[in-house]
Amino acid sequence: MIKKYFFLFCLTTVTLAQASIYVGKNDKELVFVHIHDNIAAIEVCRMERPNEPRTYLDTLYFKNNHFSKGIAQLIPQDQKLLFLPDHIFLYPTTNDTAYSTIRKEGYLKGFASLLSLKYLWVNHHNWVNMNHLLSKETDTISMNVPNPLYYKTIQKKANFFENIIVPQYAEKFQRIVITDNTFLSNYRYVDSTEPIVIQQIWNALIDNEMIFKKFSLWTLLPYPIIYIGLGIVNPIFYFIVPPAVAIWTLLTRYGPSFVSHLDKNKAYIIHFYSKNGSELKVKVKNNTIYYHNHYYALARDFQSLLGSIQVAINSSTNIPVNSSLAVTKNCHK
Repeated sequence: MIKKYFFLFCLTTVTLAQASIYVGKNDKELVFVHIHDNIAAIEVCRMERPNEPRTYLDTLYFKNNHFSKGIAQLIPQDQKLLFLPDHIFLYPTTNDTAYSTIRKEGYLKGFASLLSLKYLWVNHHNWVNMNHLLSKETDTISMNVPNPLYYKTIQKKANFFENIIVPQYAEKFQRIVITDNTFLSNYRYVDSTEPIVIQQIWNALIDNEMIFKKFSLWTLLPYPIIYIGLGIVNPIFYFIVPPAVAIWTLLTRYGPSFVSHLDKNKAYIIHFYSKNGSELKVKVKNNTIYYHNHYYALARDFQSLLGSIQVAINSSTNIPVNSSLAVTKNCHK
């Protein structure tokens, strides 16, 4: 959040008089930079698809005669800057409105892309229209307003979407069941139709931070093993690759899920049932939501949350004793 606030600070009129502004682009990226003292607020607008720019913001710090953070670098060269790793030359400009249309579209698509990625675990089909929904929230914003005002308005709309609309999504569910993911276990921690319980679990799930996992060559290890193994069984498989590819694909798709059943670390499967009978399944393990190859770290301990639900229900006078809530007395089994 700090880098976003600094970016807005750099966009203000007062700061523009004191800051150095640079802009540069290639076929796929537009880079806009404000430099103030020893800090560079950088705006990178990716244009991987026609008419669908996506912008992300970052803050680079001056050290050893260049600005850097992670793999991103700004290297001074005469009167220009070299942006790495994309090798884009940035030239000074006095006009903050340069490429305004592309940049504003990038703000909108950038926020929508981050939201859809953050809530991908909710089900891709439920959130595939994220761009449309956010666009609907922002279609009244004039493209003629200054860039900083446009960005602030988009940010405000995105925050409203995330803080109001996403929590309200829980209202579509009528029942929640939380089961044990251990092998051959049908143990239930929660089976409830109480809206307050459904909302509390939902609020805990949406309060998360996405973890970006680096690709590892170990994920490819099953393929050569399978390929060689099939060839030992019958040498013809050395010339027919698809069977090995098929088995490898199935293992990488379903193998981790099967292994998780045998893992001693407790995993929970959260079943949300909607009014029309459809189901949303969410897997939580080690306080992390697992969705295919995406991981989302929860802000609070999930196992403790189950215990607090029991305490809250036991001490509450607002929920009848014969309610449909069924929380086990010992959530640690």
